[in-house]
Amino acid sequence: MAQGHNGDGAPDPETVVAGVAESRPVDAEVIEALRAATAHRDGAAEVADPAEPSILDAEPEAAEPEAAEPEAAEPDGADAATVPPEVGGTGLPRTAAIGKRWGALIAGVLAVVLLVLIGLACSGVFTSAAPPTPLPSADPLTPSAPGSSGLPATPKAAVHPARTAGDLDQVCGGTFFPASPKYQGRGPHPILISARERLDLTDRATRTLHRFAFAGAASGKLTWAPAVPKVQLVACLDLAGPGARLRDCPGDTAKSPKLPLVVGRYRLTVVEVATGRTVAESELTGAGKSCPWVAMTGSDKTLYSSVDDNQLYRALKAPVAQAIPGSAQPRKRS
Repeated sequence: MAQGHNGDGAPDPETVVAGVAESRPVDAEVIEALRAATAHRDGAAEVADPAEPSILDAEPEAAEPEAAEPEAAEPDGADAATVPPEVGGTGLPRTAAIGKRWGALIAGVLAVVLLVLIGLACSGVFTSAAPPTPLPSADPLTPSAPGSSGLPATPKAAVHPARTAGDLDQVCGGTFFPASPKYQGRGPHPILISARERLDLTDRATRTLHRFAFAGAASGKLTWAPAVPKVQLVACLDLAGPGARLRDCPGDTAKSPKLPLVVGRYRLTVVEVATGRTVAESELTGAGKSCPWVAMTGSDKTLYSSVDDNQLYRALKAPVAQAIPGSAQPRKRS
């Protein structure tokens, strides 16, 4: 016997009931139960909307795939293992980053070298130096015996006593002052220093050793800065000529922007004021190496290193301090 089927492929309950009733007697209560179940099922099917699928039957929507980042194409003929790792998330391979660092370092070194070369070029290292300015010539100094100084062979006596330092400057020119105290007896012997420190000028100037005249006892002033009538000795300091070149110094005019500084060579002659007699002689080399402040008035545009106070003191302390045989000075009565 053929069985009926409903839409979902299951056997129709009415057909089952009819088939069962035809084949064998069925209890009425069973038949009623089957019919009630069939009615219940059909009612539930009418309530459900076949156009709206159940939430349970709906398939989950596929999530929209996120935009995938484009994969970097592998280099031709290279394995993934040979691709250098990225450095610091910059996207640059390690080799490229190292190359950039070396490039920056080399560029910095080249810049420093270029600056040094420019500085040397500006300072004139790579330019041919101009020939040095010719220096005044002078005969070599030779030790001279007492009495063989540059003073006149026959000194002349002054007609009046020495009153000023300018009068005593004349001692270096061959004039003596018979009224002045004689160089004799115990020291110290008062002394005045008269200096001529230019070759092209004859002017003289008095030099005072302030450190030794005013920094100590009162006897220092009486010896190194005495009153003119008390002076027994005059030390004549004369520039004799140039030595080695030392440096260039700023000039005092636009026409002479630079002046050469050379070693000054000097002759020191100690003369007795009362007689014009030469007491001692020595040769000195200027120890000062700094550029002096000068206003050039003569024809000689050369600067000379000067003799400092310490040099003069060492050269003069012996004739100043020593006792001189002769008529003894009377002792003061106590």
